[in-house]
Amino acid sequence: MAKILVSEADPDVRRLLIVLVRRLGHEAVVIDPDVAVPPRADLLLAEPGMHLSELPVISTTKPFTLAQLRSQIEQRLAAFPA
Repeated sequence: MAKILVSEADPDVRRLLIVLVRRLGHEAVVIDPDVAVPPRADLLLAEPGMHLSELPVISTTKPFTLAQLRSQIEQRLAAFPA
């Protein structure tokens, strides 16, 4: 199980991302887009343009499917093992 940060301004999309991350068996942690020091995590799901130091990022372009999100998460976690 990976710890995945979720940073999304739209509350409906944010709730959807949390549900999908949990359904995929990972821990979802919501962070504010302006966070200076994020909690330790394995991956960041965020709107395009947001980056946090060395943390791998998946930009949540819309629309997306569960299969696309699963694929992106698996690829990023494999490319950047903890």
